[in-house]
Amino acid sequence: MTEGIAYTGPLTLTNENLPSVLARLDSSIGMVSCDTETISVKDKTCLGIGVALSEDEAIYFQVLPDMSPHIDALVGVLCNETVLKVMHNALFDLEVLSIVGFIWEWAPIDLINIADTSSMARVQGMQAGLHDLSLNLLDWYIMTYEELIYGDRDKKRHPLDIPWEEVANKCLQDCLATYRIHPLLW
Repeated sequence: MTEGIAYTGPLTLTNENLPSVLARLDSSIGMVSCDTETISVKDKTCLGIGVALSEDEAIYFQVLPDMSPHIDALVGVLCNETVLKVMHNALFDLEVLSIVGFIWEWAPIDLINIADTSSMARVQGMQAGLHDLSLNLLDWYIMTYEELIYGDRDKKRHPLDIPWEEVANKCLQDCLATYRIHPLLW
């Protein structure tokens, strides 16, 4: 893994090919799915931001405890109204992203070209949880927040005590599931 970045996809991510992956985070991509990982639903301190570039490729940028030096690459998609940003529970992620963008002095996060798979599922009378949708529509098991927080222990872990790679893995799964679910609900 390169510094502060986790990746899943067709490449073995290296420092040599990282610039070409990051360069794809621009308006020409057309659509991405996005997810944020936070301390909790109430404490919206951002741990990291994930973006799926396709059904099989996603990248995660660590925010805490150490910020990825490549985080500004996200501006190309998150602040661009020509890129469709698919999210699950978009109001939550947009609030987190708006706070992050304000702190880092990004251009405003685009709030127009958004699709929300949670809302799309609800209006179709489906269970709206991403884990359930992934199982029911994709036959794909993705990690739940509880599994991340508890791991294989009985005691709850604080998110900052969880290795960032575990947080990144959950975020990458969520991004890929959201990307894959979107066309099935559209």
